Amino acid sequence: MDEIVPGVRVVEHSADEGIEVEGATLATLFRRAAAGTLALFRTGIPGEDPGAHPAQVIEVELRAADLSSLLVQWLREVLFIAGTRELEPGEVEVEQVGEGVLRARLHCRRVGPGAFREVRGVAYHGLKVRRDGGWHARVIFDV
Repeated sequence: MDEIVPGVRVVEHSADEGIEVEGATLATLFRRAAAGTLALFRTGIPGEDPGAHPAQVIEVELRAADLSSLLVQWLREVLFIAGTRELEPGEVEVEQVGEGVLRARLHCRRVGPGAFREVRGVAYHGLKVRRDGGWHARVIFDV
């Protein structure tokens, strides 16, 4: 399978869509999961002229009981920002991840309506986050 962004491959799944993500560190895994999610659901509708609006920085802080739940919350937040605020995170800085906490900064540019397909949710079904030399995750999206 081809990578859609470095370290992220599309997963074949019955009626839904998914990604498999790899990263040497947990922060890299979460950055790549965000980039892969956005790449998977981008429609190809061009964004606005980057010079038309100043870049926006959004700070995100999430808490969850475990890494799998934290990854689900993270990807829901990324999709919410892209879909409802019409912002596309370009650079993602994961400042802290682990022990139930994620702190990150998203450097976003404005995109037009319809720049991303609608996603109903990030599923817990089939969700995996594991460490095996590096970090690996599998995420299925309810589309």
